[in-house]
Amino acid sequence: MHYYYPLSSKDFTFENIFSSESISPPFFYKNRGFGIDYFYVIPIINHNNAIILFSNPPIYELTDNYKIILQIDENSLDLDNLIFLQEGVFAYQKTIYLDKSNFILNFFSEKDRRVSILKAATSLPTKNVEKFLNNFKVIDEESCISFDFKSELYNLETSSSKIILQEDKKFNQFKGLVYGITTGLYNYQPEGEKLFRRLLKEIVNSFAELKSRFADGNASYSKNKDKNKENDNYFYTKQLLDLIDLAKETYYNVYGELNFNEDVLAEILYEKLESVSSLEEAKQFIKFIKIRDEAFDTLEFQDLKKKFSNYSNYQQNESPINRLGILINQFVNKSINNTKNKYDLTELNDNIKILIYEIDQYAANSLRGNSHHENFSIDSLEYDFNKNEINIKNKFHGLSDNELFDMVSINNIILKFSDKNDKILRKDAILHIVKEVGDFFSKGNKETLLYQYLNNEIDTYAFEKITNSVMKNFVAFIFNIESLEKLENFIGKKNIEKDWMAYSFWGSFNGFANLSGNFTKTLFSTEGENVQLYLDQYLKKYVEILKNFKVDQTLRLPASKNEINNNEEYFSNSSISNFYVKVVFGNYDISKEGLIYLMSIKDKEEFCKEAKLKFKMGKKKAEKLFATVKQNFDSPLLFN
Repeated sequence: MHYYYPLSSKDFTFENIFSSESISPPFFYKNRGFGIDYFYVIPIINHNNAIILFSNPPIYELTDNYKIILQIDENSLDLDNLIFLQEGVFAYQKTIYLDKSNFILNFFSEKDRRVSILKAATSLPTKNVEKFLNNFKVIDEESCISFDFKSELYNLETSSSKIILQEDKKFNQFKGLVYGITTGLYNYQPEGEKLFRRLLKEIVNSFAELKSRFADGNASYSKNKDKNKENDNYFYTKQLLDLIDLAKETYYNVYGELNFNEDVLAEILYEKLESVSSLEEAKQFIKFIKIRDEAFDTLEFQDLKKKFSNYSNYQQNESPINRLGILINQFVNKSINNTKNKYDLTELNDNIKILIYEIDQYAANSLRGNSHHENFSIDSLEYDFNKNEINIKNKFHGLSDNELFDMVSINNIILKFSDKNDKILRKDAILHIVKEVGDFFSKGNKETLLYQYLNNEIDTYAFEKITNSVMKNFVAFIFNIESLEKLENFIGKKNIEKDWMAYSFWGSFNGFANLSGNFTKTLFSTEGENVQLYLDQYLKKYVEILKNFKVDQTLRLPASKNEINNNEEYFSNSSISNFYVKVVFGNYDISKEGLIYLMSIKDKEEFCKEAKLKFKMGKKKAEKLFATVKQNFDSPLLFN
């Protein structure tokens, strides 16, 4: 059996649902402390304090926007807490968590369906709409029936809802942790690949420097040129070619290993060596080399594999990293000889850029194709709702016992903080977490150097002196808590190992609903489908716990308007409301709901783009609003 929840497309309802993969009673949103804190209520047919469910798709009218009906499988509901209102109409006062198997989102035209999907695709909070494309259907108005229902006649008590909200909040933070770990592990690059990617960037930078010098007329080695310039050009040329040689070696070590096949190697040896008379003899030759390496601690087999990579990877054409070296050598020679054919240089330059891109893509695909994602598992990670803690009993993705203890302890500190605080003032939140972590691990009573630095008590902090890999990841997270892109760049620059731990801290702190599409885009791509299915299955047991969480409910009717209004004041107003009244209202042509939507976007360029598209806001005004929001809510001024 299914139940039906009528909705409107107004005020980002679609985006709101899929930012958290759930739907809640409307008043939950402004009180839950995560995600978008507003949900549009359709008069008469929706109720602020409950999800009003119908036994059939209901007929209802909207004056603007378009209609959507959420179809829910009854297995996703706690039927003991389904409140009967009248024939075919029920109230539900808990959150419904969505997965690919338990809902359909019904539209009334193909155009409405397409528009919703396209809008969601450009919305950073909506991180996973492609995952649910098969859940979006189009129905006919004739399939709907009329219900004589008026929601204002019912007063639904919310006295126990604060407890439910706390459980929702815990799950949101835990789910953020899970996606943080998974995203970090899914995107994890072994040291060899990191080195190769860094070398590619250095080749690009070195090549750009050399091109610039040639363009300035510093390339010729004639006797009339200044000797220092000649030496400089020689230095930059040699540096570039040395980088390419190092990249070649790294390339074969990393990607030759991934593409290695002993049977193919035997065929190559049979083809190339006159002394090998049969394929079987070639296989015996390989076996003999491996035994000799083991007996005498030599590396002949590794050298053979490297030569195999050089030969077999693009047998008809040279391997891409070899071709890159050849093209750059041609560019250097033509530039040094002051070629008059500028087309040659332009074409070579374009070919080099294309080839570097192809090498980068090939490297990524080779690694992803041979990675361990098919066997991905975090089954040993368990969560306790009562304690609001995670626990990992077994070995976990290469961590030592000490590292595992430290990682789990820090995540639990972040989870417990998130359970009790709204994190509006980022600086205070960061200082609190750093202090808690310091108190937990420190042997003395003195505040840690990290805390002192963040609190402007000391001027410098020596990251390089940290020896503990967990603490390196924790500090990386603390220094870049407001931006995933900055965190990624920091990790790469500092060459931090086991960097997925930093993403686990980032996910714990921000929670799933507040994660952007940029953070999870690789997981929700086509190639991440198996991991998506695994995560849905993994999280199902925790969704079941939430579904069966028992809360007493009382229903009274009819209720006065004053009683209903008083019910809405059960929770205190958000500080966002105060900010809107004091700063935004009258200065910017935007609603509170529009402000909430923009505040979920952390990237300045994306913020200004959305402000222009959705609210017709000029660039300067959008930039000013972005800066004001950052200053009041996401202040990065931790180090001033």
